[in-house]
Amino acid sequence: RFTCPVRKIAQPRSKTVARENGGFYIRRGPLVYALAFAHKVKAIGELGDSGFKHYGVDTVDETGWDDAIDPETEFEFERDGQGDALHPWHVPPLRIKGRLVTRAGTSVPVTLVPLGCTILRRVTFPRFKPSR
Repeated sequence: RFTCPVRKIAQPRSKTVARENGGFYIRRGPLVYALAFAHKVKAIGELGDSGFKHYGVDTVDETGWDDAIDPETEFEFERDGQGDALHPWHVPPLRIKGRLVTRAGTSVPVTLVPLGCTILRRVTFPRFKPSR
């Protein structure tokens, strides 16, 4: 039996504007968790007659795109009873629940899933700085 706490890991320094105040990603044991974005996948071509296709992937909307993380917020691990351990990329059996903060300063609930179970995602979140 392994004890794996949910941890907020400080993002390494970056020169990008979005990270100038620092940021975090969420990890539990060896897995990094991400906020999956709703998306559409469309075949846009095929490699000859091989059956191997090129796909275009677009977000459905921008919900969660700019959310930030309050360093004081706790995140909680959950097992999803509906998850499929044999095909976790379709229905992840593990998740992390918590809250992020929108640009407007509203706290919103989020469910993060293992990075490998996502196509379009956000992994790191900037540190929330309240307006004064």
